[in-house]
Amino acid sequence: MAAPVGHLSETLADLMTRDELALLPAGYHYGCACRTLPALLEWFQPQEMTRLHALGFYPVRLLVDHIVKESPTQMVVARRRPFADGATRLSWPGREVTIPRGPA
Repeated sequence: MAAPVGHLSETLADLMTRDELALLPAGYHYGCACRTLPALLEWFQPQEMTRLHALGFYPVRLLVDHIVKESPTQMVVARRRPFADGATRLSWPGREVTIPRGPA
């Protein structure tokens, strides 16, 4: 199924070839990210955000060790620590989020 008109649809394969992915060094956690929350929100339509929220998914802010590759809409990032470690939970527009308090 094609993405709706005006909806972003770039994939990891659009950013990096399989050969480039195979050459990424071990010891990092890799993933796709957007530079800003507004940029991330361009990826999702309101009904998608509602569904993600209901399923327990939410945007986060985190520091990465390296930006491996970047396009105008997203980037591939590398981080030594797991993505959940030290991430700050953000909320979807129109949704309040409860931030669990853990050990400092």
